Amino acid sequence: MMLTSFAVFIGLALAGVALWRLLRLESESMLRFLAVLRTREELERLSAELLSAQETECRRIWRELHDEVRQVLSAIAFGLGNARSAPKDGRREEVFADLDQLLEMIERTCALSG
Repeated sequence: MMLTSFAVFIGLALAGVALWRLLRLESESMLRFLAVLRTREELERLSAELLSAQETECRRIWRELHDEVRQVLSAIAFGLGNARSAPKDGRREEVFADLDQLLEMIERTCALSG
C-alpha cells in the first residue's frame, strides 16, 4: 500500500512538474508570438513609410524636370521671338548666333529627357 501511495505521489509530482513546464513554455510561446506580431506591424509601417518617401521623391523629380523643360521652352520661345524681329533690324549675324544657341538648348534638353 505504501509503495502504491509513493508511486501515485511521484506520478502526481511528475505530472505537476510537466504541467508547470508546459504552461511556462506556452507563456513563452505567446510572448514570442506577440513579439512577431509587433515586428510585423513595424515592418508594414516602415514599408508604407518607404513607399511614401519614394512617391514623394518621384513627384519632386518630376516637378524639377517639368520646370526645367518649361524654362527651356520659354527661353526658346523668347529666342525665336528675338530671331524673328532681328532680320527687320538688319542683324542677320545675331539671328544665326541666336538660332545656333537655341538649337544647342534643344539638343541639351532632348539629351536630358532621353
